[in-house]
Amino acid sequence: KRSSNTKGDYSILTKYNTYIEAKTGDEPKFLVGEGLDEVIIDEIGLLKKECWGMALRPALADRMGKLYAVGTPKGKNWLYSLYKKGQNPLNLNWSSLNMPSSINPYLAKEEIEQMKEDMMEFMYRQEILAEFIEEAGLVFKGIRDWMLTDATKPITMVPYIYKEYNRECKYI
Repeated sequence: KRSSNTKGDYSILTKYNTYIEAKTGDEPKFLVGEGLDEVIIDEIGLLKKECWGMALRPALADRMGKLYAVGTPKGKNWLYSLYKKGQNPLNLNWSSLNMPSSINPYLAKEEIEQMKEDMMEFMYRQEILAEFIEEAGLVFKGIRDWMLTDATKPITMVPYIYKEYNRECKYI
């Protein structure tokens, strides 16, 4: 049953008279509301950080609720910050796991090896090995290294575009 006129919002009333709601995270204002017992977010790295800070975090505080966040690393964004909280043994309210695709019993080892051959290295490391890659998604890879090199040495080839679908790299 639709719980509102907002696209992507649905709710289920269980036989125990509790609600399970599914909502879109397209806009933080759609998530503001009453206290929450549990929140499960799939692909949390794609969610706007404002959704967490403005809506979900305060709603969980009302009832000392729990967050279950699942996602693939997309660089070292705000998901990485949450992940690091869970890695800190002094932070007893947080826990985080890193689970590469290789532990998935339903994914054949041969498929993982084939993906390693078919994918760009940083994409494989991010999507399959579940690594937080600092430069994931950047157009200019290695730009920090270039900025920190000796400025008196000329740079002969600078990549300006990278086409993922066929691994082409053009130079200026």
